[in-house]
Amino acid sequence: MRQFLTTLMIFPLLGFVAFGQIGGSTEQASRALAAARVADLSARLHFADQAGAERYHAIRDSVTAEINANIDRYIGEAVEPIRANPKAVVDDIKYVLRGSAVDSEYSGPPVALVKTLAGNPVLLVGYVLVRGGDAVNDSYTSLRAYRVENGRFQLTATTGSDFNGYGMFVEEVQSPVANEVWMIAWGPLFGFNGTRDRLRIYAYNGDGFRTVWEPQDSLNASVHVTANGFSVDHLDEQRYYVDQRPPYFVRDEYVLTPDGPRQSASYYLPE
Repeated sequence: MRQFLTTLMIFPLLGFVAFGQIGGSTEQASRALAAARVADLSARLHFADQAGAERYHAIRDSVTAEINANIDRYIGEAVEPIRANPKAVVDDIKYVLRGSAVDSEYSGPPVALVKTLAGNPVLLVGYVLVRGGDAVNDSYTSLRAYRVENGRFQLTATTGSDFNGYGMFVEEVQSPVANEVWMIAWGPLFGFNGTRDRLRIYAYNGDGFRTVWEPQDSLNASVHVTANGFSVDHLDEQRYYVDQRPPYFVRDEYVLTPDGPRQSASYYLPE
């Protein structure tokens, strides 16, 4: 069973402010504007026939870049570092995306983390952009980090394309390194016959991300965060497909060290 579904699926957020910090008719107008932009731009990231596919591939990267720029602009203009409220940001985005829900088996609701590194606030956001056509997965996934410059949040780093084509769940883990935020991310490959999961641990130090852990993809994986690490339950492919000898599922337990996760135990789970 998947735990703590914390991925953020976002479409462009242009020209609106943090709804939790305003009210009345201004809030309603801002939400209406955001919803209209979502409907317009998200429609351009989908296609239904060959002609649409050709148009889509011609504009995909530029539209995705525009969406990312709108998100960065929203963060910079609307979120006040001294009053940053992750729950308010999450609630507002869920409202704007109320017509764009995804299957929670593959991606969770929005996430936003506000942390303090070396006395300075930072904001971390993750999201999946669902793109492509029927039975064609071309999703774009990113974790983005912002720090305060000139009194506003400014983009400093992203995690790249590790999870493109995958769903993404994200949870913070206990960092063993001072002034770093550590997160574990995992998610299934869309369209795979079965469940093939990718796992990563990222660290953010206020300047950039580094990938702490990047194992091979696992089958039917589930992640459980613990006080000083995490565990991963997954299918033993050799035992299931070749030996055909139960039990088939393994639990690997890890503790976190400054050099990365260290496996502390591994054992089969009873059927």
